[in-house]
Amino acid sequence: MSIQTYKSEVIAIIAAALDLDPLTPVYTKSMAESMTATFSPPHQRSAVLDKFSEKLNKALIDVGAKVIPYDEALTNDGKFLPGLVVIEQGEGADPDLAINRVRYLRETCLVGIYDRPCPAEEFHSPQEKLDSVVELLAWNFTHIPIFLSSDSWTFASMNGAIVNCGSTSSITEAVMEQLIPKLAAPIRPPKTQDILYKEGALDINSTWYQRSAEDFVEAGNICRKNGLMHAHTSLESISFRNPFLKKLASAYLDKRTGMSYGFLAKQLPCLVTPAVSLADSSVYAHDINWANTPLVKIDGDVICRVSLGGEWVVSLPAVSVLCTRSGCDKTNISPAKDLVLMSLVDGKISLETAPGVRSIEARPSYDTLAILSHALGNAIGASVLSAIDPTSEFARSLRNEGISILHWHGYPLQGSSPSGYVVHGESNPPVSCSTYQSAIYAILGKFSAIESAISQNSSFLGDLHIEPHHGANLIGIHSLAQTALWVDEHH
Repeated sequence: MSIQTYKSEVIAIIAAALDLDPLTPVYTKSMAESMTATFSPPHQRSAVLDKFSEKLNKALIDVGAKVIPYDEALTNDGKFLPGLVVIEQGEGADPDLAINRVRYLRETCLVGIYDRPCPAEEFHSPQEKLDSVVELLAWNFTHIPIFLSSDSWTFASMNGAIVNCGSTSSITEAVMEQLIPKLAAPIRPPKTQDILYKEGALDINSTWYQRSAEDFVEAGNICRKNGLMHAHTSLESISFRNPFLKKLASAYLDKRTGMSYGFLAKQLPCLVTPAVSLADSSVYAHDINWANTPLVKIDGDVICRVSLGGEWVVSLPAVSVLCTRSGCDKTNISPAKDLVLMSLVDGKISLETAPGVRSIEARPSYDTLAILSHALGNAIGASVLSAIDPTSEFARSLRNEGISILHWHGYPLQGSSPSGYVVHGESNPPVSCSTYQSAIYAILGKFSAIESAISQNSSFLGDLHIEPHHGANLIGIHSLAQTALWVDEHH
């Protein structure tokens, strides 16, 4: 099987499982070609702003994006067509901001170009840098602000990335490799209507929950001491131009009270059925066209075909993950309020809260799709590993204790990873959290990590998923506290 066919197979599986668009572009070239941009009339004019806007326009066209005139970007009622990237030049007055012409917040990416240094340069601590960028995002209501300083340009994003792209003399390569993934795959929080909420259904008296809650609290304490998790940025602490924009921000955040970065999660133990060799599998009798049907339901079981050290048929279990809710302080966890249970069953995401906690108070993580992708990949990988080696420690852990997932907005020391963990993702396009691409990269990377361990006949205990411009995920057999301690010693 070719690498391209293999990747297409894996993408089809995760797309079907999470109800994603199977045609989601995953390479920078295809991302650029999927994008349409327009430049709004300048709010401010200067030689620096005009020259950079001209260069950006040309660079977008050179990398394959479509750039249309402003008047063609508007519908008859003066609103932007859906799916556009709208680029504004300079600081605008309230009535002139592009946000006033946006019909659907989730379907328009707003970019601002400013003739001044990035405000984060004035601060030293990661938290102060982050707050300064969030403040500016809210004030101008842009998703991606671009800052011009001397002969360099820097852009920032909602997930805390601050990217210095170097000289403005030649920007095409940086536009393609750094900016396009942010524009073509913008941040989109999970939609409330896409999730089945079960208020008060989380069993906080179960032994597993109590043991896990203690692990979350201990890991959070470790993260507080070393500053791994950036604190909560409240909407109330941010200055908005007017009440209308504050209301829009609340709607965009799905009524979250603010933003926080990083998460702690623990995948619940689940059924791990050893995979069956495709050659020996009885599913052949069903004459399945795997290319067109990535997931098949037979006698109540959902099965898929995967290529990991061989051709296998895997029975997919329902997966559940205990996770910190969006917006909570991950360094000071109150389990009954801050932990939610996310599950993926037959393609539907459900979210359970503890008794007394309403769904409005417990929004799912921005990284929900990536978290569930990792959980599904863990289940599939454990199935194959247990077929190859019945004593697989990873499969045993998922079957009995569960698998931990820790995400922080930073990276471990170059070349470091826990013993038995495989690193992947360093060369992926730098997309933001909550994107379809982030979920696809999670499972693609995990499968390549497992494939690597199988080919080297080494034990697979977990994976270290690097997300450029975003952070890192450490997934494996260790407890959350053990994982946090490792990160503390290696970041």
